[in-house]
Amino acid sequence: MADKKIPADIRNWVSKQVDNFKESEGDMNSVFLSSVTGEVSEGSGYVIRLNINPMTKAKGDKNPAPSDRVIIEFAVGDGSRAAPCAIHNGSAKQLGGGWDDSEEFKNALDLLAQAQYDGKRLRIKGQYRTYKNKRLFIVDTIEKDEDSKKSKLTERQFNTFIRKCNKANLTPLEIMTQTLWEKFFAPEYIRKAVLLFCLSPYEKHELIHIGIITSHGEGKDTLVEKVIQPLVPCGVASSGQMTTIPGLVGAMSGDDLGSVDVGLLPKMNNERIALSEFQLWKDTVFGELLGAMANGFVQLTKGKLDIRKPTCVNMLLLGNPPHHYSQDNSTKREMMEAFGRYTPQIVSRLTLIFTQLKLSEDDKQDFVDEIIIKNMDDYGSTVSDLKMWQAFFREYLRFVSRIPVSIFDSYGLIKSVFDTLKSKREFQEVFHARGLPDNRKWAEFANLCRSFARLNGRNRITNEDIRESYSAMLTSLQTLTTHFDLDDLALDLSPIMRNIYLETKEAGAIDTTTLGRKLRLKPRTVMSCLKELKEKGYIQEVGDVWVVTSDEAPTNDSFKITTDKTEGWDMKEIPQGDGVISDELLEALESSEKP
Repeated sequence: MADKKIPADIRNWVSKQVDNFKESEGDMNSVFLSSVTGEVSEGSGYVIRLNINPMTKAKGDKNPAPSDRVIIEFAVGDGSRAAPCAIHNGSAKQLGGGWDDSEEFKNALDLLAQAQYDGKRLRIKGQYRTYKNKRLFIVDTIEKDEDSKKSKLTERQFNTFIRKCNKANLTPLEIMTQTLWEKFFAPEYIRKAVLLFCLSPYEKHELIHIGIITSHGEGKDTLVEKVIQPLVPCGVASSGQMTTIPGLVGAMSGDDLGSVDVGLLPKMNNERIALSEFQLWKDTVFGELLGAMANGFVQLTKGKLDIRKPTCVNMLLLGNPPHHYSQDNSTKREMMEAFGRYTPQIVSRLTLIFTQLKLSEDDKQDFVDEIIIKNMDDYGSTVSDLKMWQAFFREYLRFVSRIPVSIFDSYGLIKSVFDTLKSKREFQEVFHARGLPDNRKWAEFANLCRSFARLNGRNRITNEDIRESYSAMLTSLQTLTTHFDLDDLALDLSPIMRNIYLETKEAGAIDTTTLGRKLRLKPRTVMSCLKELKEKGYIQEVGDVWVVTSDEAPTNDSFKITTDKTEGWDMKEIPQGDGVISDELLEALESSEKP
């Protein structure tokens, strides 16, 4: 689909809003740096350690120290910086900044303990003081950090942007797929999948996990570095020995069993992480990852601790096929073996999976080469609005991630479409290989519908959102089960099938390579067509060659794939409330499977 022109009015308005966004302190950096100045500062982070100790008697104080004077020492970190903190109810002679109100002091202790258990973020304010020959950040105020994930985009700004998009006959998703991809080339279905991944999950049923298995050198790390991380917060877990379970969840200190550091998953709670080169990971790491992917938390019960760590994190799994994989001689099931012994469980938890050796079409290679060189020069003096669009859509994605969207209002229609998808051979091959249904896929499809609605700033699911979800999941399934080029899937394949049959019949027996050379088709397309013909009973494989088994050639309707493309999925004829899709409409839907 050709890109629509973005009006100057939208561009200029977005630029103005970005200039007015206010910076906010969302980490522990200023608190950490104030340790050498003692100035009042504030920061936000997670409670790592918590201890309660009696306070010592102040020098020159002849009165005995009351038995209820205690200091609560704790550490607060954001995964990058950490600070030793404390609150106390001692006298000014013992240590300044004490809490006089006993009820507030108890409430603060309860808040700290609960935040450590739940893994929730706290905002603290105070200043460093010296106590017993060490520097402690004495906290004056402490509260839950409700604003750390809050968008800078106001509701009025959001409504104005949506109104301008409607006036220009553009959707926010269309603008994002155009403006955010200057530094990486990807087909449209990959762009949409990545933007779904960039939504922020706040409940486990909102999690979106994406898997991309492709050949080395296709730029998977560049996708994270040049597209995702400049747009939204995204952690990265490296490969092999560089990624461990304690590193992901949080390591327990050997000196203090009441302390657990902030791991990558809790640090990125309500955000996302990319798992690079996962094919090199140990099976044990995958095993521990399963609970986090499904539940949105992990439970730690070790030493003196019984802690629940929040891991409501979208995951992007990037990797290469197994080393023995061969495009012409291996099945797509072998390609998915990159996940190791937990392949069925991981596949079940991935919302969308794309297994393609190449992400870009051959005719786009010159364009890809140009982007590579521009990235090496960091675009030099090229004038670009990319940073502006990234800054705006960072706040837009935060805003729309919290839009309440009811799925049940569209339950009948969503269920009917999913039943159509579930009945497809591709779905059966991937998710029912063990003969058991996978209910998780139904929840993931419903969440896709809701997520597409959010990407477009809607508070209800429309027919377009359901069509996008169907197309995304079907495209994913097709890359998992066939070797067809995606461009080939949009064609009427019956003439190709017929020509392959006739060529095979004329030759008496012929191998795949010779067929491809005579018909000028790619080997993987020929192989997929041969398998289709075999299933229909037209040919069979004998050793390394193919022979016909039917005297009748395939007709034009035997393998028909509709070519009447439409930009949308017109469901206006569906009676309101009945949730039924006619056969004609389902055929129209299936004809929109080209990404």
